Amino acid sequence: MANKDLERIRESFKPERINVLFVGESPPRAGFFYDIGSEKSLSHFTRQAFEEVYQVKYRNKQDFLQDFKDKGCYLVDLFTERSKKFNKVTREEKQQATVELSTFVQKHKPKAIIAVLKRIGKLVSVVAEEAQVPCYILPFPSYGRQSEYKEKLKNTLRSISRHSLA
Repeated sequence: MANKDLERIRESFKPERINVLFVGESPPRAGFFYDIGSEKSLSHFTRQAFEEVYQVKYRNKQDFLQDFKDKGCYLVDLFTERSKKFNKVTREEKQQATVELSTFVQKHKPKAIIAVLKRIGKLVSVVAEEAQVPCYILPFPSYGRQSEYKEKLKNTLRSISRHSLA
């Protein structure tokens, strides 16, 4: 799937009002968070956390993504190129990602930002601080950190005002 196709699919799940902005690094090599036919670890464990916090059982990924959107949640990536790693990009690419994220945050004014990977946390928190938006940094749900991600996401969702995700 080409980057423009990924962005078109992502855009179809963009809520009218973004309350909670999730920020990832880049789409994975195959599938991605908004791909209905793919249940990658980020979407899988995010879905489980939402089911537990909001006491709902989604019938399928489409139902989860619709509720994610209805709650004003949206996931963007710092880099649109698949599998691009933050620790392997140039200073200019990091600066460009910072500018683009900052512009996005200024435009949409989310009530909270969640970085879903620790290595991007510093960049995301700088953008959030400049926008005066609370920022939460979570580990990515892989390499044995799935339970930690899910628990921290559940705690984060509970700490964010319930009104933000009505």
